[in-house]
Amino acid sequence: MTRLRLPLRLARREVLRRPGRTALVAFLVALPVAGMAMAVTLVRTGAVTPAQEWARNFGQADAVVLGDSTAALPPGSRSVTVERTSFRVLSAQGRRSFVDVSDAPVLDPMAAGIYDLVAGRPAAGVGEVALSTAMARRMGVTVGDELELTRPELRWRVVGLVEPVGCLSCTAALAAPGEVPQPNGLVPGQSVLVELPTISPTAQRQLSATGIQVRDLILAEQTSSKSGQGVAWSLVLGAVVLTVAGIVISAAFAVGARRQLVTLGQLSASGASPSTVRATLVLQGTITGLAGAAAGLVLWAGVLLGCRARIERLLNTRIDHFVIRPGEVLAATLIGVLAATIAALLPARTAAGIPVLSALAGRRPLAPLSRRQVTRGVFAFVGGLGLLGLAVLGSNSGSSPSTADSQVWALVAIAGGVAELLGACALAPVIVVRLEPLASRLRGALRLGARGLARHRARTGAVVSAVSAAGALAIAAGGFTLGAQALDRGEVRTPDDIVVVSRVTTSDAETRGETLDPVSGPLRRQLERVLPGSRVSLLRATTASQQFDPYSLWTVSAEGRSDLTFSSDRALVADPPVLRALRAGAAIRGALADNGVVVLTGGGRYDLVPGPVVVDIAGARSLPTRAVRHPYTLSYLSTILVTPERAAKLGLAVDEVGTIFTTPQALTEVARDGLEDLQSAQLPGESDGYASFSWWSPRGGPTPLQVELILTGLALVFSLFVVGASLALAAAESKDERDVLTIAGAPPGVLARAAAARAWLLAAIGGVMAIPIGFLPVMVFSTARSSSGGQDGLPIVFPSRTALLLLVAVPCIVALAALTASATAQRLRPVRVSTATFE
Repeated sequence: MTRLRLPLRLARREVLRRPGRTALVAFLVALPVAGMAMAVTLVRTGAVTPAQEWARNFGQADAVVLGDSTAALPPGSRSVTVERTSFRVLSAQGRRSFVDVSDAPVLDPMAAGIYDLVAGRPAAGVGEVALSTAMARRMGVTVGDELELTRPELRWRVVGLVEPVGCLSCTAALAAPGEVPQPNGLVPGQSVLVELPTISPTAQRQLSATGIQVRDLILAEQTSSKSGQGVAWSLVLGAVVLTVAGIVISAAFAVGARRQLVTLGQLSASGASPSTVRATLVLQGTITGLAGAAAGLVLWAGVLLGCRARIERLLNTRIDHFVIRPGEVLAATLIGVLAATIAALLPARTAAGIPVLSALAGRRPLAPLSRRQVTRGVFAFVGGLGLLGLAVLGSNSGSSPSTADSQVWALVAIAGGVAELLGACALAPVIVVRLEPLASRLRGALRLGARGLARHRARTGAVVSAVSAAGALAIAAGGFTLGAQALDRGEVRTPDDIVVVSRVTTSDAETRGETLDPVSGPLRRQLERVLPGSRVSLLRATTASQQFDPYSLWTVSAEGRSDLTFSSDRALVADPPVLRALRAGAAIRGALADNGVVVLTGGGRYDLVPGPVVVDIAGARSLPTRAVRHPYTLSYLSTILVTPERAAKLGLAVDEVGTIFTTPQALTEVARDGLEDLQSAQLPGESDGYASFSWWSPRGGPTPLQVELILTGLALVFSLFVVGASLALAAAESKDERDVLTIAGAPPGVLARAAAARAWLLAAIGGVMAIPIGFLPVMVFSTARSSSGGQDGLPIVFPSRTALLLLVAVPCIVALAALTASATAQRLRPVRVSTATFE
């Protein structure tokens, strides 16, 4: 400890003397530490044990009978029957919601733990109801209000508010015992909560053999919560984030080390060993890391105390207390301190080796580019990509990999990504060294900026690495996001202006399990009101005559691949309304004209690939045709299309199996709400079956452009932060250059433009490096996933807009910010010839 007393004292003083750098490093450490501490806390707090899961479903019951039979229960048992149903409601004010209705006795000790009564009282009579808080907010009512429903026609008086334990967002209603609504004869399901007398384990097993769920037996078979895995992954991902932040931290210490050269030279001249000099710089990282970790813990505690309501909404449950394990929080803290220490170690090793006279003169000799560093960088970059591809192949190699295997391959993937990133950062000086010959070809401020950056290759390489890391994350995230969205777009869906509705009724099981018909009567009139101005046409399909097996009427196999075969009982008749609704193109129409039949594939529609296929008609005739990739469907029948003429020649009957509604424009939210109302309601005269609906509901979330703008915005903020901090911390290095230019008569605008040129070059070089660093892992991941045999491989989509923004917009904005900041600083503190050489 005595040997560290001097370096520790010097490091502490240097940390206090550099408030800008200290704040930067502390901020970069504080955020990941706070994130890791928050993640492990939420994982532990939100973990649900098997006993808690049982209590949320069945309260304190010892056993549950899913039905109404309690004959097998032993004498002395006490039981409570709970009825449950769910349906979609529409209030008189036009508010819609799905609601789960039950008559669970809130105040019965056996039902404790299912619902919490938070206001009012439980329902006790006809027409009374206790709503969940989420349901009450959605319907706009509170205790004492009347809730009038038009679908189904009900009038409820709200007498209480409850919260389903573990599901604050659930829309539920508790009716009085035996008063669960049965709209249009909808029979509610039943479960019987049972309080058992003291019985032996053997009797419990005998009871379980009758189909009754016994709590003790079920809990004994279930494993405990897997929250430990979530904690481990939170720390691992936090370490990955700190790896990226460590690049920025290293850049900050590399800049700061240059400003301490005179101090380091004085230490060496006074007899300090290189290890003492190195320890002085490393301990600055440790002290700053401790400060950042402490700030992160303060931020973590503040969020826990000040955002409790938001955390409860995030976890979807009430929180009695936060589960905090000091060891896990300490691990997050140590990771942050270690990251800052290692980041300071890298420039410390170089600074400690500077000759004493050069350090006393404040000059850092420009060492030649290390071939060993370049070799290591290439090896780490290529090896990281190889590890990433190996992890993808390994995770997809087994049919059902175990949890341990999945964790191993995930760790390999993370190690590969980190190695690839660090290897690219090690190669940054290779690009920066080219600024010297480039400067001779430039003019004006760009020449000054390029030469200034080339003279400080180590510092420039660190800053460029930090900028490229931020841009690479944006490129990688954009590539994965766009690939996932392309995969979603490749899924088969109904066109956005088409609604297909069929009446499904049960018929003779010996011929066919169900019968499909067009809609008529009240349902059709309702649909026409919900879809005004729509064009109505019939959907027709083939059916088998008596000599054919109806369940395997159509059999499709890929040419030369007997393993890719599927059967269907019907095929859709490709008449003009169907072809228009399907957006059939030239490929589909050409195959129909040549063969009279075509098979549609794509979007996971069986495992066929576009190309030659053979269609067998009940094993009697074989028709060679083609499989055509197509993104649209009308129903599960629209995998095989057959022309009316071909169906007639094959002796197949054609039935009307549904109704197609083509709207003048894409379905609106109002139309979708109306369709959901009709789908969930049993209309008068339609109780002999049910209506099958098919329409497209777009997924929520940001658009691809919004995703790319968000990612680029984050990279821009990060780049502004890094470049701005770099220029500010390195301001002393340009003092001599500034004084010479001022004495030579250069106007103040030259200095501002030189600062802008440096910022532009840093951001532009970082953006150029970010593209291969970020996109190569996406390509490796997608290629490896596809080559492993999976049909759900991620499409390779280059985020061109993100790349363009990183190459054009980000450098320009960063340069403009640097120009403005430099010009403002010169106005506040102008440089004069009379004082330039003495400042």
